[in-house]
Amino acid sequence: SQRLVVLTESQAEELSSVHRVAERDRFQVIPLGLDLAPLRQLAPEPDQSARQQLGLPADVPIVGVVGRLVPIKRHDLLIEALGRIPVEAEESPIHLAVIGGGERESALVSKAKSLGLGDRVHWLGWRDDLSTTLSALDAVALSSDDEGTPVALLEAVAAGRPIVSTAVGGVGEVFRGKAYANLTPPSDADALARAIRDVIKTGLKPSDGERDEVVRRFAVDRLISDVRELYQEELSRAGYASLANQSREASPRLQKTTSTN
Repeated sequence: SQRLVVLTESQAEELSSVHRVAERDRFQVIPLGLDLAPLRQLAPEPDQSARQQLGLPADVPIVGVVGRLVPIKRHDLLIEALGRIPVEAEESPIHLAVIGGGERESALVSKAKSLGLGDRVHWLGWRDDLSTTLSALDAVALSSDDEGTPVALLEAVAAGRPIVSTAVGGVGEVFRGKAYANLTPPSDADALARAIRDVIKTGLKPSDGERDEVVRRFAVDRLISDVRELYQEELSRAGYASLANQSREASPRLQKTTSTN
């Protein structure tokens, strides 16, 4: 291959310097492109009707985690962190909503029960109503050992939710330095517990401008434009300048066509 596409700078560095797949200049970073605009329309405050629809309790802080229940996602670390958050008399205990399914589900349910968290961890399974799910949450967490680009966190920020996450893979590259993002070292349950408690106590959410930034930075049109630019560069490099010019003159948007037959 002349070029190799990755999602983040950290992936490019890891694949070139650590795994030595290819020289760094053969990698092209093209971030994901997602349709986040519908989530931008959500109100940043939890929606009680959404909680009722999902069977979640009202008037308690709820942190959600979205993802496959597999080892690399480390849901066990998140459950352990929840158990380490002190429950004070003047505060409502924090609840956890687990969205997704997978091979680790039974073991994770057992772990939550063993820690006395059975009534504070809610297993919602696979969902296709993302807007409803995010509307019910106060914040979104991620406790993975590794991530490329964390789609669940991008969706959360577009929806106006603050995030808590281990600083792994592309997470730091996207969210480091953001006030609404509470990042912790991997495999550190105590740090994760503190971050979850802090995000609920402060209630610091992404601003309208920060939500707009995520929607714009990871837009589908931007992805299409980036891929087209890469193809144009390679066409020119290979001596097909006329084809590259034709491509530049074409519309950068995907067009739907209809048939009259």
